[in-house]
Amino acid sequence: PTPFHVCSNAAAKLEAAGFKRLSESVSWKATKALNPGGKYYYTRNSSCLIAFCVGGKFEAGNAFKVVGAHTDSPVLMVKP
Repeated sequence: PTPFHVCSNAAAKLEAAGFKRLSESVSWKATKALNPGGKYYYTRNSSCLIAFCVGGKFEAGNAFKVVGAHTDSPVLMVKP
């Protein structure tokens, strides 16, 4: 599978697990999109997926931790 397949399938699994899709083009702060205890994800170029959970005791301005992983899946793209 390509990164596009992986993102699509992972997004479907996240949705089924109660995650809410966010848009990078909208200010999350201005729309108050993030809430303590919330589960969210967003994609970029349909080939990158970022998912995260906001802790139930989270307060803006406090520290947070990030855990990351990635996989290489070569794909040839022909542009006209």
